[in-house]
Amino acid sequence: MPEKKQDTEISIDENRLMAALSYLGFLFLVPLLSGHKKDKFVNFHLRQGIVLFIADVIAGFIMWIPVIGWLLCLFLLVLSIYGFIQALIGNKWQLPYIGQYAEKIKI
Repeated sequence: MPEKKQDTEISIDENRLMAALSYLGFLFLVPLLSGHKKDKFVNFHLRQGIVLFIADVIAGFIMWIPVIGWLLCLFLLVLSIYGFIQALIGNKWQLPYIGQYAEKIKI
C-alpha cells in the first residue's frame, strides 16, 4: 500500500505544471490535447479549468454591466489565480460555486 501512495505523489509532482495550465484561459487545451488528461490529478484541475473558461466567456459579456460585471470578472480572476497556485502546490481544491459543475464534465 505505501508504494501506491508514493506513485500518486510522484504522479502529482510530475503533472503539477500541466494541472496549473488548466486555469490559464484557453491554455486548458494543452493538458486536454497532450494526453495528460488520463492522470486523475490533471483531470480534476482540467475539468475545473474548462468550467472556469466557460464562466470567463460568459463574464466577458456581463462585464459591460457596471459594478456587477466588474465584480464577477474580479471574482473569476481571483479563482483562476488561486486555482493555479493550488495546482502548483499539488492540492486538489474545488472552486466555490462553479466547482460542482466540473464534476459533471466527462473527458
